[in-house]
Amino acid sequence: MAIKLSGSTIIDDSRQIINAGNVGIGTTDPTAKVTASNTAVLAAGVGTFHKVYGDGSELINIGLGGTDTWNQDAQGNLVAGVGAGVKRDADTCSNLFIGCKAGAAVNSGDKNIFLGYYAAKDTFTSGNCNIAIGNEAGKCGNGDNQVFLRSFCRILYEW
Repeated sequence: MAIKLSGSTIIDDSRQIINAGNVGIGTTDPTAKVTASNTAVLAAGVGTFHKVYGDGSELINIGLGGTDTWNQDAQGNLVAGVGAGVKRDADTCSNLFIGCKAGAAVNSGDKNIFLGYYAAKDTFTSGNCNIAIGNEAGKCGNGDNQVFLRSFCRILYEW
């Protein structure tokens, strides 16, 4: 079954859109820029796109080929995870926080590495050059130049 408009086939028997030029779904002008006022929804199982317009806040599980797709903030911090590094500000520099609430309390510490679920979540606010790796690692830490692995409340190494 083909679908035709003004005598021209726009969807052929294989269900492919052909010879259609611009196609708009949820809009009356398919050539107009997408804006926040266009809230129409298009539901699809699988899509291949050249460009996606908008802020991308709802895009998940996408491969972003390239080496610079995880961008640091203006202070050189790299952060990933819900609530991770949430209190960092202009004097919180060169940290790596990965995991749910990793480094959540840090607001002036520099050069820290906190990896894992709740790693150094509440303890470090201004410590420098610390490493906490693992589930709740560094939960008893405070200060500078300390290393924590797993959820132990003891410093494994201090320099």
